[in-house]
Amino acid sequence: MGASGLNLAPGTGPEAPPARMAVAGGTVVVAGPSGFCIDTIASRDNREGALVMLAACRSLAGGGPGTGRARGAILTASVTPAPAPAPVGELALPLAAYFATDEGRAALSRAGDAATVEVMDSRPDGDLFTLHLRDSAPFPGGTVAAEYRRAILDVNGRMVAVSAYGLPGAGVPGAALLRDFAAAIRRASASAAVRG
Repeated sequence: MGASGLNLAPGTGPEAPPARMAVAGGTVVVAGPSGFCIDTIASRDNREGALVMLAACRSLAGGGPGTGRARGAILTASVTPAPAPAPVGELALPLAAYFATDEGRAALSRAGDAATVEVMDSRPDGDLFTLHLRDSAPFPGGTVAAEYRRAILDVNGRMVAVSAYGLPGAGVPGAALLRDFAAAIRRASASAAVRG
């Protein structure tokens, strides 16, 4: 267990945990805001899609809790295996309608159960579609606050969902952290778009 109480990579030797991870055949590069690094043990990339977890670099390297915004938050990014059907800006109304249904809430639930999820708010925010959620289902590998934020964006033709979870006692991460996370992924993925 890492210093955050989650099952985080312990970090061995003098090497720092990675700051980025290419997924989806290299089309998307997940990177976090300053202070966040990739938990390589908790992250995966396969034919079913990618899930990348980020935590405080210091915590992942075995140096105790992080500092600043990274001290009290865990970030995740999931990337669909198939191309996005359209840019997120064109999907705001269908996404809002979908997440208001039992099927949509089940898709948001960590347990796949619509009953565990309350959609407190959902709206377009520039080129993101944002959700403010409460999920009573357990978080894999540890404890996070039930209330959290999620945003959906498209990156190089893939649908990406990013989430910001507060660690116990830290409160709900602000919307600005989620926007910074989305921007970091877009910046890191820009070179992948050029290569593609």
